[in-house]
Amino acid sequence: MNDDTSKETRPVSVALRLMSGAVAVLMLCLLTGAGGARGAETECVPGQIPDDHTTLQCIGIRWFVRGDSNANGSVAVRYRKTGETHWKDAMPLFRVEIEAIAEKRRPPAGTGLFAGSIFGLKPDTDYEVELDLKDPDGGGTKRVIKRRTWAEPVAPAPKRTLYVTPGTGGGDGSRQNPFKGIAASNAVAKPGDMFLLTAGTYQNSGDPKKHIRFSVSGTAEAPVVWRGEGEVFINGGIDARKIKHVFFENLKIRKARHLCMSLGNSSFITIRRCSFIKASSGIKAGGAERLFIADNTFQGQVLWHNKVGHWETRCINISGTGHVICHNRIYEFKDGIDTFNKWPTRDIDIYGNEISGCVDDGIELDFSEHNVRAFHNRLTNCGCGVSFQSSYGGPNYVIRNVFANIRATNFKLKLTPTNKRYHAKLGTKDKDAWKFGPYRTSGGVILHNTAVRRGVALQVWSSEGPVHHFTMLNNLLVGTPARNIWDFCPPVRYSRFDYNAYVAQDVKLMAFLDGKKYRTFEDFQKGTGYEEHGLFFDSPAGIFVDGFKLPQDVKTLYPVSGHKPFLRQDSPVIDKGTRIPNVNDAFRGKAPDLGAIELGDQMPPYGPREAK
Repeated sequence: MNDDTSKETRPVSVALRLMSGAVAVLMLCLLTGAGGARGAETECVPGQIPDDHTTLQCIGIRWFVRGDSNANGSVAVRYRKTGETHWKDAMPLFRVEIEAIAEKRRPPAGTGLFAGSIFGLKPDTDYEVELDLKDPDGGGTKRVIKRRTWAEPVAPAPKRTLYVTPGTGGGDGSRQNPFKGIAASNAVAKPGDMFLLTAGTYQNSGDPKKHIRFSVSGTAEAPVVWRGEGEVFINGGIDARKIKHVFFENLKIRKARHLCMSLGNSSFITIRRCSFIKASSGIKAGGAERLFIADNTFQGQVLWHNKVGHWETRCINISGTGHVICHNRIYEFKDGIDTFNKWPTRDIDIYGNEISGCVDDGIELDFSEHNVRAFHNRLTNCGCGVSFQSSYGGPNYVIRNVFANIRATNFKLKLTPTNKRYHAKLGTKDKDAWKFGPYRTSGGVILHNTAVRRGVALQVWSSEGPVHHFTMLNNLLVGTPARNIWDFCPPVRYSRFDYNAYVAQDVKLMAFLDGKKYRTFEDFQKGTGYEEHGLFFDSPAGIFVDGFKLPQDVKTLYPVSGHKPFLRQDSPVIDKGTRIPNVNDAFRGKAPDLGAIELGDQMPPYGPREAK
């Protein structure tokens, strides 16, 4: 992408209209690099590049720098498999707004941060990444770092295979005389053990509604594996906190009082092909490291006609680093997949998930710091699509997702409240916790999504704080009929919105932003500096293939399998996008198409994959 998305990308004249006097003059100097003395304060001094977690498909990068007070430095990114000669371009690193980072997690004064991600990599593969730091004031340098993506976890051949049957105590673990109950098995577990749970119901012997405790860790070479054979039910849920290198496979968890599985401060845990039945909340993992949650089915208890309310039924609620949450089926919760404020919260992939019937948010990137990525998901019949409430500097990514029948807003770009009463309600013990919240949400990257809903295509009604440093390109947003295409209460600053297509019938007012009304699309373009290459259509006719139906009633539960927004051969959004390296390199035609599905591509697989 030729444009430098790490800088203020609105025209300078437009940005200055929001300011006055000396403040405007200072802003002009910062944007143009004028008016400041060159030297130690403006020269970019490279610092640490942390060895952050990779995932199966992505590499996240952070690079701390000092100086560069006029913010005119940039970092270009190239990558290649180790041993290859040809480099491929990726998106440049984004300049992180330091003030948006939670106060206690900000780098030292005078230290800046660049961050970004590389997508679409091969699992279990070594890569070289070239980072080219440039600054007109000096201090430029190149660094080549090495990273390895990890392989999808597969349990190795066990050292011991032990058998378990429902009961309480006894047994020697043989097939003829299996351990009676999980507690007896856990008491003798060692790294390298595989426990095969035979069909039946397992529960806490003291209280069937309490969690069953799994307390023994494995190692990277010799994990502990708990695998169900047949219909294996676990009543009351699983307590797997503070353990490492453990697999949970083919289990059915039900009848938990609230939370089905607790993984706080655990690491290298795999949860695969499990079922969570009528769960109030599914999995919670605060402060965890490298969890793999894949091919599971989560059924909640919140019906679509229910109001959102205050009942926090979150399916997957996670923080930490290096996680992959992929190919799960999630439905009937308040929220589908959430990140939360037990930091660090970065380097997390959320993809291939089929999410529906979530009355609040399908995916929340709330409290995410850097390189949290939601891509190739399908969200149907949800209150909101993806939330950035708040994004703590970012970049945090939403790429090539499909949204259908979203009740309120496709993208929740708003600020989390930062007052004492709010944190008291959360039950935060630290009396100064309210100070942690920055007064903005910053650093979202929204690319190539398709969203169809009845109502405004892009709206944010909260006025709790400003939206900073968002980049939104190549999206196809359909809201029909709708009173307008944009409806924003909070002020938007230092952001870029371009190459997006908006579809709306019966538009009364084209857009509302920063307290101003825009009657036509041309007025909106000229008055804001946004959507220079954007498109507006007053009808969805001719965009999608025949047979694709737009949602007509937000109260209707539409089938998830019916939302396949393929483009027509002559669709007016074909070849109307901008090139974004490492995101749409494989486009056909003269330029990338708008939306999630390039003409000629198939829908990606959503939900659990077939067992191999």
